[in-house]
Amino acid sequence: VWTLASAARAVGALPLGITSEALLVSGRRAGVERLTVVESEDVFAVCSGLLRPKVVVSSQLMKALGGSLLDAVLVHEAHHARCREPLRRAWRSAVADIFLPFPVLRWWAARRIEDSELAADRAAIARVGVEPVAAAMMVVGRSVPGVALAAFDGAAERRAAQLLGEPQQARRVPLRVAVGSAAGLGVLSFATLCATGLVGWVDSNLISLAVAFG
Repeated sequence: VWTLASAARAVGALPLGITSEALLVSGRRAGVERLTVVESEDVFAVCSGLLRPKVVVSSQLMKALGGSLLDAVLVHEAHHARCREPLRRAWRSAVADIFLPFPVLRWWAARRIEDSELAADRAAIARVGVEPVAAAMMVVGRSVPGVALAAFDGAAERRAAQLLGEPQQARRVPLRVAVGSAAGLGVLSFATLCATGLVGWVDSNLISLAVAFG
């Protein structure tokens, strides 16, 4: 909840801009259901929200992109919205934070973000083609903070490989992450055993006292 609220505040703090007719037309083509323009000198597009995510674009993005390039960005973000990607990222981040002794969960959450960016790119490529998506990637960045924001940004290396038609390599858990997680499991197991033993000791002594003072 805190993660989602932080993202909502980050977006809400930006002043609203004027939505152009060209943007509305592009949004309808892309299948965007909720679209908001904010005033900013940065070029960005993000998806934010809980159950009904909205696509937020900067006023500068409308000046920097048009036609199929704008369509590529909006199709990408519309895919994030349909998948409720902000909510997915928030709960993955929460799980990784709660189970901090297991760095494999943080690694897994990061890989899932990359996978979602690749899937959104594939949706955009299917709609407008490779070249507009590649050209848009060269222009659009993310400047709005917030873990629960799904943005047209990130996973640049894997996204570029996909655009070039290169096969995606299987991502294996790094050794240090695996070792760290195994160590975390060991510490947690030891702590659980100690806690269980302590509870058992307290219970047995309480029973003995109860019998003694019958």
